[in-house]
Amino acid sequence: MCFKKILACIFIFFMGSRINANELKSDLPESIFKNISVYLHPYKSLNEALEDQKNIDWDKDIEKAKSITLAYAAKEIQDHFRLLNKEVNVFNYKKSFAKNNIVILSREELNLNYKNIAGKINFETLGNQGFAIFPYKKNIYITANSRIGILYGVYDFLKKIGFSWYSPEETIIPKKIKKNPNYYKTIEKPFVGLRGFWTFSEKNLPTEYITWFARNRFNIIGKMPQYLSKKLGVKVWGGEHNLIQEEFSKKNLFEQHPDWYSLYNGERIPVSSKGNYVNPSYANPEMAEYFSERLIHRLIDGDLKNIDVLNIWPADKKRDKLDQSDLAKSTGNFTDTVLKFYSIIAKNLAKAYQEKRLSRKVVLAGISYHLTMEPPTNMDVVKELENLNYIHIFYPSTRDWTTAINYKMAESGANKRIYSTINLWKEKANFNFGVVDYNNKSNYSGLALTDHVNFASNFDFFFKNSAGLYAYMHPIKTNPGPLQLTNSLISDLSWKSFDEESETISRRTTKKYYKSKYGRWATQWSTIYDEMMLSVSNAKSIYELESLNTVLFQKVYWAVPPYSDEEAVKFIPLYRKGGLQDLPDGFYNDKNATIKANFMGLDESIKIHSNLELKWNSILEKVKNPNIRARMNNDIMWFKATKSRYKLMALICDYSLATFNKDKTKKIRENIIQEINYLKNSKVTDDVISPVNQRDFLRVAQKLLEINEK
Repeated sequence: MCFKKILACIFIFFMGSRINANELKSDLPESIFKNISVYLHPYKSLNEALEDQKNIDWDKDIEKAKSITLAYAAKEIQDHFRLLNKEVNVFNYKKSFAKNNIVILSREELNLNYKNIAGKINFETLGNQGFAIFPYKKNIYITANSRIGILYGVYDFLKKIGFSWYSPEETIIPKKIKKNPNYYKTIEKPFVGLRGFWTFSEKNLPTEYITWFARNRFNIIGKMPQYLSKKLGVKVWGGEHNLIQEEFSKKNLFEQHPDWYSLYNGERIPVSSKGNYVNPSYANPEMAEYFSERLIHRLIDGDLKNIDVLNIWPADKKRDKLDQSDLAKSTGNFTDTVLKFYSIIAKNLAKAYQEKRLSRKVVLAGISYHLTMEPPTNMDVVKELENLNYIHIFYPSTRDWTTAINYKMAESGANKRIYSTINLWKEKANFNFGVVDYNNKSNYSGLALTDHVNFASNFDFFFKNSAGLYAYMHPIKTNPGPLQLTNSLISDLSWKSFDEESETISRRTTKKYYKSKYGRWATQWSTIYDEMMLSVSNAKSIYELESLNTVLFQKVYWAVPPYSDEEAVKFIPLYRKGGLQDLPDGFYNDKNATIKANFMGLDESIKIHSNLELKWNSILEKVKNPNIRARMNNDIMWFKATKSRYKLMALICDYSLATFNKDKTKKIRENIIQEINYLKNSKVTDDVISPVNQRDFLRVAQKLLEINEK
C-alpha cells in the first residue's frame, strides 16, 4: 500500500470515535509483535525508570513521571506476552529503528518525528485520558495526549489481544493472538470521567488489587501509596460523614459560636462527638469559612493530604432534625443550605490552589442521599456551584432491582421516586453529575446481585450524554464471583463510544465474559446467572431498610418499634407471596404510609435456588477443565451464600410468627443458628475492601433471638 493511501486511511479513522477494522487494509506482517519501543528519557533502561518511581516528585518531575508510566506500560505488555510464552524485547525509542515494533509514543514525540501523521489525529478530542492505536510502516503505534492516556491505550491493546482481568486473583489468557493488525485500530476516550469504587479506609489498598483495578481502566478509589496513584492516574477518593462531626464537635466551639449550629424547636443543638449527630447550620457562611480553612490545612499536610476527590457528607437520615433558623429558611430547603455550604468550600479550595497553598486541584463531591435527594430551589446557589470544581453524586440506595429504573414505574414507587428526582435535578442544575450504586451494600452481603439484565438500561438512565463519576460501594477483594460481570460492565460502558448503543456493548461484554471464563459451558452457565439474578431481583423488598428485613427486625432497630407485633406479623405474608402490592412504608414517618412494589416473593426465590443447585451441580459434574471448575466453584460460593440468606429470612419469618402465636420455637431457632453459622464461615461475607461490616446482619439476627428469649 502506498504512503498516501496509508495517510488517507488514518485520516478517515481519526475523524470518528471508533472504526470498523474491515474498512482499512494494512501491509503489516503477522510477525508484528516482536519488540516494544518506548521513550524512556532521561532514563537509559526500563528497569532504571521503574526503580525511580518512589523517588521523584510526581507533580514537578514531569519528564521523569511520563517516562516511568510509559516504562510501566511497556512492562505490562512484556509481562502479558510472557504469559503467552512469547518474549518481546523493550528498547529506548529512537527515530530510526527496525520494523515489527509496538511503539509507545506521546503526542510530543509523534509531533517531533511524524508531523505528517500527528496532523491527521484530532488530539483535542482525546482529552487527558483518550488514546489512539494505529498501524504505520510495519509498526503499531500507541499514542495519547498524556502518559495516562497511553497507559489506557496499552490496556485496550492487551484487551483486544484477548486478555481479561476479571479478578485480582486471575488473568484470562487468550489461546491465540488475532493475526490481522487492523483489528487493533482504535481511538477512544472515556464516557465516564471517574470510574471505580468507594473503598475509603485508613489502610492502603493491596497492590495486587490496585493492579487489577488499573488494568480495567478504572481511576477512582480509596487510599494507596502516592507513587502508585500518580503512576497509574488514579484519583484518591476520601471523606465521609465524620468530617463534619470531627470539626464541629471540638471542645468549646459550640459555646464560642452557637449560631454555627442548627436551631431546632427554639434551641441550638451541638454536634455530638460520637454516634448520630444533628447537622450544624449549613446556611451560615462564617461556619462554612471556618470549615473550609480546617479542610485546607488537612489537605495540605494532614490526614487528607493525598486526597484528590473529597466527599463532604452531612448527616442524612430520613428522620434527621433540620435547621429551623431564619437564615436556613431564607436560603431554601435542606438541599439548598447544603449546596450553599458546598459553594463556599469549593471557592476556597480553588483559591487555595491559585495561591499555591494547595499543590493540586481538589474536586469537591456533594451528595444526594435521603433528605438531600430533594431538588434545589435556590437557583442563585446552583449557579455559584456550576462554575466551580464540583461534582454532584446521587446515591440511589433505595432503588428497586426488579426491573430497570425507568421501566414499569407505576409498579415501583421506589424507582418512580428516583426517576423523577434525578430528572428534576438535571433540569435545575447544570452540574457534573455522578452516581454511586449499591451492587454490594452491606444489606446485600453475600447476594449474587449482578443486575446484568438491566445494567445497560440503568446506565442510560443515569447518563444520557456524559458522566462525571460512576462507582459502587464496597467491592470484593479476592473472590468477586458473579460481581466480576458487574465490574466488566462498568468498565466497558464507562468507555462506551458516543455512537454505540449501551445495550450492544452490554451484550458483547456479557457474551465475552461467559465465553472466556467458561468455554464450552458458557451458555449453560449463563442460564444460572440469569435465573439467580431473577431470584434476587427482590433484594430491595426483602433486605433494604423499608422491607421485610425492617419488619422482622424492628425490635432490634428501634427502641419503640414503628409497628405493633400484630401489625408486623400481618405484613409477613405479603413479602413471602410477592406480586403487585402496597407494602408498608411508614417505618420512619407516617405508619399508615405504603409504597407500590411488584416483586418476586421470598418463597419463590427459595424455590428457584433449590432448582438452581441441582442445575449447577449437574453441570459441574461434567466439567473436566480444572480452571473452569475453579471459576464455577468460586461462583457457587456466592450462590450458596445467596440461598442461605434467603433461607435464613424464611426461618426468621417462621420464628416471628411462632413467637407471636406462642408456639414452640426450639427447632426453628436451631435451624436459624445453623444458617447463621454457615454464613459466618462463608468467605464471601467477609471479603470487602472497605472497612464495612458485611456480617452485621448476622448480629441483628442473633440479637432478635436474644430479645425474644427475654
